[in-house]
Amino acid sequence: MAAFDDISPITLPRNEDERKRWGWEAHEQVVIRGVYTAADAEAVGNSSASTGKEGVIFQLGTARIKLMERLIQSWTFTRNGVPVPVSLDAIRRLPGNYQTPILDVCDSLSQVMPAQEQADFLPSVSEHIVDGFAQVK
Repeated sequence: MAAFDDISPITLPRNEDERKRWGWEAHEQVVIRGVYTAADAEAVGNSSASTGKEGVIFQLGTARIKLMERLIQSWTFTRNGVPVPVSLDAIRRLPGNYQTPILDVCDSLSQVMPAQEQADFLPSVSEHIVDGFAQVK
């Protein structure tokens, strides 16, 4: 896959087993964009960081909500039979059995490098950090 190839969206649940395991209704689906872009990373990062007296503060909850807001294209959720549009407020009201599978897919898209590569990379980096500053050898 090349950098700018078109990527198909991901529809959840992917099968009936997932629907049953998550407890979703038969009509419920979420469509997630199939690619996480630099613009998405910027928006998520900017939404979750602020500066204060103690320096830069990161708010993980805000980043998680922003990640879903950026990647959810559409859904078929309803409230009392009336379609609920995708919005920041609606995303914030998602119950856990909806958030978790959606975030699992969003997380897999947003990983810059595979988990094993990260595990191999991080120890080598941390060896060269002293007092919060990277040491060049």
